[in-house]
Amino acid sequence: MNSPVQNVIEEFTAKYGEFAPKLIETLLGYINDGWNLTKAVNQALVDVGLNDFLTENIETAIREGVAIGAGVKTIPLLKPLESEWDGSGMKLSEKLHGTQKQMRQNIISTVQAQIALNKHAYETAMKLYDGYNTSDNVIRKQKLPKYINDLAVFARRSDLPGLSKLCRQTRRKVDRLAKNGAPTKVLKAAYSQLIDAVEKHSEKALENAVKVAVEEKTRYTAERIARTESARAWLDGYLKKYENNERVTAHKWKLSSRHPVFDICDMYAKADMYGLGKGVFPKDKIPNLPVHPHCFCHLAPVYTSELKGKQQKENIKEAGDKWLKTLPKQEQYKVLGLDGLKAWQNGADWRNYARNYSTDYAKTRLKDLNIKPKNDIIKVTKVTLLANPNSITDYHRGKNGIDRNYYDGNGRLYKQITNDNHGNAKNHPYGKHGEHAHDFIYDEKGKLIARPVRELTDTERKEVEDIL
Repeated sequence: MNSPVQNVIEEFTAKYGEFAPKLIETLLGYINDGWNLTKAVNQALVDVGLNDFLTENIETAIREGVAIGAGVKTIPLLKPLESEWDGSGMKLSEKLHGTQKQMRQNIISTVQAQIALNKHAYETAMKLYDGYNTSDNVIRKQKLPKYINDLAVFARRSDLPGLSKLCRQTRRKVDRLAKNGAPTKVLKAAYSQLIDAVEKHSEKALENAVKVAVEEKTRYTAERIARTESARAWLDGYLKKYENNERVTAHKWKLSSRHPVFDICDMYAKADMYGLGKGVFPKDKIPNLPVHPHCFCHLAPVYTSELKGKQQKENIKEAGDKWLKTLPKQEQYKVLGLDGLKAWQNGADWRNYARNYSTDYAKTRLKDLNIKPKNDIIKVTKVTLLANPNSITDYHRGKNGIDRNYYDGNGRLYKQITNDNHGNAKNHPYGKHGEHAHDFIYDEKGKLIARPVRELTDTERKEVEDIL
């Protein structure tokens, strides 16, 4: 199951893909002009507007994330969405500043490392060339093959297949000629060719290093803040959407299909910590999201009608113990760490060791926001169980009958509000005109298993007053 903000991140990545070539071209221009590396990087980042790029696109990711969570089309970048939320004490502006510093350092360190490799490779090639001008047979017989090996290593580390091939050819030539006493002139010609190749390929290696720094390492840093902040914004909108819904009494933890590693998120999704079912948390006991960088876990509403026969009871430690015991040691280690695993096996409480476990429960930062989903309603000619994620549709059944349909973050119909009794007052003895709601309940495999009918809540009446 994909994260509700997956498309948001893909849009950010596409924008960065358009931004990166400009940065690469500008930076290489300054480096080739002989600028000091740090000065070149600093000036290139200013020229291409890294600060403006990050600010604009991270803010866009946050706005889109919170809108998806809230189930509305758009929400402005409200001040609360720029506030601290993860215990770091840092506001959005401070995080963006820190991200820029890290991106700058990523570029400098990567390119510096390549420059050092280039210098070493050239010096090695020169030693190789000069070696045959010496009368020292030890250098001739022992060090020269080592120099070729060093150049081969440089070629591999710098991803230069052309230079690797030339190193192999030179080695074969040395081995062949050395059998009959290597002619110095021929070998010197081969080594001279190798020096030229090192100089040529060093330029390519430097270009590759700049591309790796910009397209991979700095992109990773930029995507990390985009993922983290948009995921948190989604949670803000999602919690706000359901906080006054009397029919939703809990939320189910959902792992993303792109969940990167086995960790505490797996426990949240699979342990029954409150007696309400695996991964189900009461409204006021939801673990904070995102749990870690690149966390794409999300939530789904659980309606009161789904919890019939279940009694809420907090048993966090016991549920965690039970779940951990079902795991192989390798996965226990991933959750607890080595010291934690040993301590837990000796009777210690896993909560003191589980990585990223916290009792900092989720709360929305949008306390004063009044969300009205009715502003984003699509007219349809039929009702379907699947539609666009977080969409709302209206189906007109002739005369004045209207079904308003609500879809969750996965595009699945979870609620339908009807403004009449379908001409069957006996089965719909609700409200003034028979207006009522249906909650759609699915099993673990996503199959619809129930569609109970009920009275509208006061909040719902306000939301759909335009069709009543």
